[in-house]
Amino acid sequence: KMNLPASFTEYTRALLGVEEYEKLVSALQQEPPVSIRLNRLKVHRLKVENALSVQPPWSSEGIYLDERLTFTFDPLFHAGCYYVQEASSMFVEQVLRQHVTKPVVMLDLCAAPGGKSTHARSVLPEGSLLVANEVIRNRSQILAENLTKWGHPEMRAECHSPDIPLKPVPPVPYMYRRILKRAAAFFLIHQNASAVCSHLDAAHIPFSRDQKLHDDSGKKDPALCPDREG
Repeated sequence: KMNLPASFTEYTRALLGVEEYEKLVSALQQEPPVSIRLNRLKVHRLKVENALSVQPPWSSEGIYLDERLTFTFDPLFHAGCYYVQEASSMFVEQVLRQHVTKPVVMLDLCAAPGGKSTHARSVLPEGSLLVANEVIRNRSQILAENLTKWGHPEMRAECHSPDIPLKPVPPVPYMYRRILKRAAAFFLIHQNASAVCSHLDAAHIPFSRDQKLHDDSGKKDPALCPDREG
């Protein structure tokens, strides 16, 4: 059973009310559903044996599985044929399809590990460029690896604080270097602030199921969050 931090309990109960808070706690104690998202650049037909009959209605490529598999043993996973991603995160597809109808330049500001970046570029119109940035060096390396696995040519990985000019890594064509110097060059900027911290605000909201993160909450991570989130 997950032991929730007292600060989280106190803050969230006041925010939601007792009834809604109890529903949230009950959900947090349950095993989360497992879902993957297919990469149609590499997979045209793929029979997923563990797929459930009901799939996320907001994602054209999302699939629920009946159990968590050992994905690291699957060569298709390492080849970028699919991405393991929580289904609710796939809702970004609906936003992009509604509001983006022509080629754009998009910045994913807090992009690691790369789930939303790969998903966004999969649904953006042909000819779009997606710049995926991550301020934390070791996480940016994971981001670059996942973007490479996904294999779309119009994605670039970055590792820079948003308050300094972005310098593409790896190098990109000169035509892109000029547009990366100004935020105004981006038609769309996506920021998933919760991705850069283990807690969402001063109340240390614990969306991680790692008990150690809950035990460590309130020590130093919350103080780093505002700087990381820009």
